[in-house]
Amino acid sequence: MPMRFLQYGLIIVPAVLYLLMLPLENEAVYTLYIIIALGLSVWKDFNRSSTQQWLLLLAEILWSCWLIASYGTFMFFLSLSVLYVYIYRLVGSRRWLMFAIQLVANNVALHWHYSAPQAPQPGLTTLNTTATTLLSTESTAMVLGNLLLLITAALSWQGSRTGAAADNWNKSMTSSAANITSYKKRVRSCCYLQSNLKEWLRQRNVPVSPDSFMTISGID
Repeated sequence: MPMRFLQYGLIIVPAVLYLLMLPLENEAVYTLYIIIALGLSVWKDFNRSSTQQWLLLLAEILWSCWLIASYGTFMFFLSLSVLYVYIYRLVGSRRWLMFAIQLVANNVALHWHYSAPQAPQPGLTTLNTTATTLLSTESTAMVLGNLLLLITAALSWQGSRTGAAADNWNKSMTSSAANITSYKKRVRSCCYLQSNLKEWLRQRNVPVSPDSFMTISGID
């Protein structure tokens, strides 16, 4: 559940904040785009097929890149919501293949946004740089965006490893507790059979010495 809250929060909160800065005539189309992004995210969470989930993750990455190309760097938060999910869910080479696809697609989307002639967008869609800066606006956006992706991927990967180790430890402890409980049940069963056997022999006047049976003690 916390993963879903963070994922949906990274979509809804930035989308609502950006909506407040949009002109009124652009709100309808923008809202439709955000609903599509949220729909892809929800559809992926309730899909049980691993192949379809992988395809939906890819579709969500491409759609977030389309939003970056259309509205600028503020839409990077939607891209981070996808990254956070697949770093935790995918394993091995599929995880890093997806990350490489997202890294390339985000850079292409940023290049498209800054190279296409369009009216300036409000908010963080256009970084304020001057002619005296070392990097251009597009280069600055790409550097910051790539750093943000790399840092988020590293933190998410470390979190997934910690979570996997905790799950394995819990499973190991649960398995050990179950084995101990099963062993105690078997020992009690043996003690019960031993007691019944002694009673059966006594009833038939068969001499029974104290050393004839193994005494088991220390069972709670």
